[in-house]
Amino acid sequence: MLRMLLTMLLAAAISQGYTQQTVFRGKVVFQEDVIKAGSIVFPLTKKTLEVPETGLVNIDLREPGQRIFFFSDIMGRNSRMLRFPEGIAPDTLTVILAADKDFYAPFIRGRRCPVCLSEKNVVPIVYGFPGRQSFADARAGRILLGGCIMSPEKLYCKKDEFSF
Repeated sequence: MLRMLLTMLLAAAISQGYTQQTVFRGKVVFQEDVIKAGSIVFPLTKKTLEVPETGLVNIDLREPGQRIFFFSDIMGRNSRMLRFPEGIAPDTLTVILAADKDFYAPFIRGRRCPVCLSEKNVVPIVYGFPGRQSFADARAGRILLGGCIMSPEKLYCKKDEFSF
């Protein structure tokens, strides 16, 4: 009786589309539905995976370092951070929208890293020609010097070496 009940529950779950897998399947698109050159970035391992012209990517989530990732185009614009802490992905094709500025806004407001989800190692990025105090603050790890050319990134996580 119990075996039959478990079999029925499993069949119901499969028929409802609740199946999961260890390979993430995604397609990178822009608002214009045009694929552009870029890479999938794995911030925990600092590895990258070039995205082909089709925009289709398959990522093996059995490797823990590949369970957190995002897409970055050649201009440095990032998609949302995708997380699969248990190593399980839905059995559907996921659209990765790039660039996704709205995703990072709450992290910037809260000064919280989108990779490690911590505020502990986040420092502001200071742009422009640095003075004596800026150099001292950078050496002490209180800021990151961003150079003279302004970029959209406002904060930097020292632990993950990630700008957002």
